[in-house]
Amino acid sequence: IEYIDWTLDWFQIRELVGNAEETKEGTIPRYFYKYRSLPHALEIIRSGKLKFSTIDEFKDPFDGMGDRTGNEKEDYNTLTEKFIARLPQEMPVALKENIKQAISTDPERYFKEHAEMVIAALRKNTGIFCMSPIYDDIIMWSYYADSHKGVCLKLDILQHPELFYAINKVDYQREMPRESIIDAEKFSQSFWSAITTKHQAWFYEQEVRVIHHRENGFLPFNKQVLKEILFGVYTTQGDIDKVKAALQAHGYSNVAL
Repeated sequence: IEYIDWTLDWFQIRELVGNAEETKEGTIPRYFYKYRSLPHALEIIRSGKLKFSTIDEFKDPFDGMGDRTGNEKEDYNTLTEKFIARLPQEMPVALKENIKQAISTDPERYFKEHAEMVIAALRKNTGIFCMSPIYDDIIMWSYYADSHKGVCLKLDILQHPELFYAINKVDYQREMPRESIIDAEKFSQSFWSAITTKHQAWFYEQEVRVIHHRENGFLPFNKQVLKEILFGVYTTQGDIDKVKAALQAHGYSNVAL
């Protein structure tokens, strides 16, 4: 487990100030939207938490996959040297030598098995929250907001930059990304490419993903993040009243309806 944690540190996470500055400059929008059915929206309001899903919970077979065949012609001597050099300085020298010896026995098998192990850990631990910069897409209202009976939540990411620190635009492709998972220097690029790629059929969503590489599940958010709730054309007055009551009961203020 400790070894996997060292491997996870290969991944470069954008610093908190990055998104804040880019948002202020207009590079990243300040507001994003989340389409939800009424029961899911009420759960968000009442719990004060947003669901960061694991990759395996998504429906698109592209999500988190990529091409992991590893058929590239590899220079395993060079890979071994780079791999050992990237291990933490505080790792005992004897342990590094043991790893080097294990690699030399069967480098192709070692690197492939190690890569698959790390990918499995990342798939299990990474949390992803999906949003869109658009609020009026009729397909998303149908698909994610209970056929227009649900809501669309307007979120202000500047109200909680620690939660929304790693925003990535989804890339829509016809083919799954194909990159090396064996070379440590390319591993980060490969994984992030895989979890930010969807099939081109989804392009209308203009999706962005907030990616936390070490935690998932229901994460609390600052209540000032929720700025507005848009109701679907088939949302009943009774359901609207439920939302109003939940907002009042759980301390939300200045939420436009």
